[in-house]
Amino acid sequence: METSLNSGSRRSPDTVNKKAPHLRGFFYVFFEMIYVVSGLPRSGTSMMMQMIERSGLEILSDHLRTADHSNPKGYFEYEPVKKLAADNSWLDQADGKCVKIIAQLLPYLKKDLSYKIIFMDRPIEEVLVSQNVMLGKKDQPVNPAIGEVFKKSLDQVFTMIANSSNMELIRVPYHDVVSNPENVALIIAKFIGKDDKYSEMAMAVDPNLYRNKLK
Repeated sequence: METSLNSGSRRSPDTVNKKAPHLRGFFYVFFEMIYVVSGLPRSGTSMMMQMIERSGLEILSDHLRTADHSNPKGYFEYEPVKKLAADNSWLDQADGKCVKIIAQLLPYLKKDLSYKIIFMDRPIEEVLVSQNVMLGKKDQPVNPAIGEVFKKSLDQVFTMIANSSNMELIRVPYHDVVSNPENVALIIAKFIGKDDKYSEMAMAVDPNLYRNKLK
C-alpha cells in the first residue's frame, strides 16, 4: 500500500503494528516490522533518520561513517546495507528497528519479512547538484544522463513495491519536510506508531541545512 504526501491529502496512514508470522523450518517466528528510510543519495534520508531517532524507535546504524560538512548531523548508515544484494540475512536482526537503505537496493529486501518504507522524494536535478557539491564538483554542470538513469531505477523500484504484499510505502517530499516539519512529523509519527513523539521529531529538522537548491 502506498501513501503519498504529494496528493495533498492529510489522511493518516495505517498505524497498527501487527506481528506477522513467518515460517522458519517447523516453527513460526513472529516479527513485528522493519522500518526503512529510503531514497536516492542526497535526498534527505539522513534528515529523516534524525527525525526517526527522535521518535524513540531504535536505529540500526554502526556510525562507521561519521558526520562531515555534507552531513553535519551524521549519516546513520549501517555497513551491511552496502552488501544487501549479496547477503540480506542480517535483516532478521532488524525487527522493530529503522535502517537506511538507498532506493536501488530495495529489491533485495527479504521477501518473507514485512516493511514500512519512508521514501524521501527530492527533485532529481537538486539531488544531482547536491551530489556534485559533496564530490567537490560544485562548479560543474550536472549530468542529465545520470538523472535519466535515476528516474528509470526509481520507476522500477516503485513498481516492485506496488506489487509486493509485504511492503507499505509512504512518499515524503523533501521540500515539505523543510518547509513544514511539524505537519510531516505528525504523519510520519502515525505511520511508525509513535503518534505522541511528532513534536520531538519535528525539532530534528534544521532548514539551514537546505543548502543546495535549484536556481
